[in-house]
Amino acid sequence: NHKSTLDRFVERGGHLIVLAQDASVWNVDPLIPGIELEATSHHYGELPVSTDAGHPFLAQPNAIQPQDWHDWLFLRSHNVVSISDSETFEQPIKAQDSGAPLLVTQKVGAGRKTYVDLALSHQLQHVHAGAFRLFANIVSE
Repeated sequence: NHKSTLDRFVERGGHLIVLAQDASVWNVDPLIPGIELEATSHHYGELPVSTDAGHPFLAQPNAIQPQDWHDWLFLRSHNVVSISDSETFEQPIKAQDSGAPLLVTQKVGAGRKTYVDLALSHQLQHVHAGAFRLFANIVSE
């Protein structure tokens, strides 16, 4: 079973990073339990975000600055993310208006599971420097 293999990887110190998924597929059998998705078209590219500047995903190796969020293409994110337990999931990036998380992460065993709903693929394809800095931080953790 692929899920149990990934769970063992994380428990032994790995970092599972899942980029934005189709809500109708994800919700049937979520790869990270406790996360539910609802598709939206309201998260436009310049949707204001609130961030936890001290969180490692936003601080190291690159300090993510307000200008890193400017000029995103098409969408900021694909879904409205709901989490079942705000105590077990860190939420370093949220939609400023609704408070909906755009990135959630949790420690599991010696590792970490992270769901990134930000529309990174569009930004990376268009060489958006801020998206690359953020992605490097996530992968580095």
